[in-house]
Parts: sequence; C-alpha cells; structure tokens
Amino acid sequence: MSDEIIHNGKRLVSSREAGRNVGLSHDYVGRLCKAGKVFGHLVAGSWYVDMETLTAFVIDNERSKLQRGKNLKETLA
Repeated sequence: MSDEIIHNGKRLVSSREAGRNVGLSHDYVGRLCKAGKVFGHLVAGSWYVDMETLTAFVIDNERSKLQRGKNLKETLA
C-alpha cells in the first residue's frame, strides 16, 4: 500500500511515515487518530494522517510539557 493517499481533498500519509517524520511510533500515531486528537482516516487496517494536525499536536504537546515543568519548578522553589 502507498505511503500517502488523498481523502476529501486532503493529502494523508501513512502513520508509519508520519511517525518517522515527527519521532513517534506508528502505533501511537494510530492511537492519536482513533482518539480524535489528530485527523486521520483508517484504510484497510492502516491509519493515514494529516501531517498538519499531527505537527500541531506535537508542538502543543511540547509547549504543555515545558509549561508543566516551569510550573513545577516555581512550586518547588
């Protein structure tokens, strides 16, 4: 199966390729799709993901992680 498809005019890449691009496992990318945290489409048992929503998720997740660390540091100071 191809590493990308077009679904409703959007270019979607396989969860394996998407995970490789952002440093996540393809299983985790699939779970994010299933949970509705990133846009994806299931085709023949494989998730295909919109890279824009996955990248936005990763950036927001990193931002949240940094903020939690800052808050913890202030709490412990």
